[in-house]
Amino acid sequence: MLHFSLKFLNCLAGSLVEQLWNFAWPAAIALIHRSLLPVAVIGFFAKLVVIVGGPLVGKLMDYFPRVPVYNCLTVIQVFCFLGLQ
Repeated sequence: MLHFSLKFLNCLAGSLVEQLWNFAWPAAIALIHRSLLPVAVIGFFAKLVVIVGGPLVGKLMDYFPRVPVYNCLTVIQVFCFLGLQ
């Protein structure tokens, strides 16, 4: 039971950090620039990259064995998270 609780708390903490980050970066950009246009443009392109990049990554995974590609993409994601901090 403790193992389940720790997993739940880890997921909850990760979701909280993600929500804080989604709030903090537009607020920081809005403080730097007088207009909200950069916040809107960056937000638009961030969503566009997810919408366009998701199917491309899926097609890439179709050409290679799933488990090694998943492991490779997980390592890339971890390095991206560590690079942001």
